[in-house]
Amino acid sequence: TAFLLLSCWSYLISIDAFCPSISVRRATTAEKRPALICRRKGSAQDEANTSSECPLLPVPDSSSLDYAMFAMGDFGGPQRDFDRVEGILETVVGYSGSEDPEAEHNLNPTYKDIKDYAETIRVRYDPNELDYNELLKMFFSFHTPENPRWCGTQYRSAIFTFSTEQRELAHSAVKEWGALGRFVAIEDASYFYKAEEYHQKYLQKW
Repeated sequence: TAFLLLSCWSYLISIDAFCPSISVRRATTAEKRPALICRRKGSAQDEANTSSECPLLPVPDSSSLDYAMFAMGDFGGPQRDFDRVEGILETVVGYSGSEDPEAEHNLNPTYKDIKDYAETIRVRYDPNELDYNELLKMFFSFHTPENPRWCGTQYRSAIFTFSTEQRELAHSAVKEWGALGRFVAIEDASYFYKAEEYHQKYLQKW
C-alpha cells in the first residue's frame, strides 16, 4: 500500500540531510538493501517464529544510564538508524503503548498478535555524547509521523517518557516541529515487551 511504501521510504532518507551534526556509522552493503523486506509477511522465517516469546522487560533505572523510547511506525528502520549514531549504546525493539496493559486480553503481545500495542524502540544512550533533545530530533528525522486513524495503533508515532524532564522536552519538540508533531502522542513509559529475536537488528541481517 501507499502507506507501507511511504513508511519504508521515509527512513531510507539520509541521516546526514536532517542531522548534519550527529556522527553516524556508515551503512554496510548489506544494510543498504531495500527496507521493504521489513514488511514481508508470511515468510518461512515468520512462520518458524510464531511461537517465540516476547518477554516483558522492566522499566530501566536511568540513574546511571539514560534511556529513550519511541514508537516510529515500523521499528526496523529506526533501529538501524539509531544503531548508526555514535553515543547510542543499545537498542531493543518491542511492543509498548497499550491503553490498558494490565488487562488480561492485552498481556503478552507478539508480532502476530500485537493487540493494541505499537511497534516501539527503546534506546540506551551515553549522556556524555548525546542529549535527549538530539534524540528527539532523530525521532522526527528518522520517520514521518502518520495519522493513527489510518495507520493504526501498531504503526502510530509516540514518545514514551521516563521523567518529567523528558516529558517537558517532548512537548516542546512536538510544538517546534509543527505539522509533523500533530500526529505524535506523548505518554508515560510503561509496559515494554521485547520483540521476537528475529526482529532484533532485522535490517542489519540482510
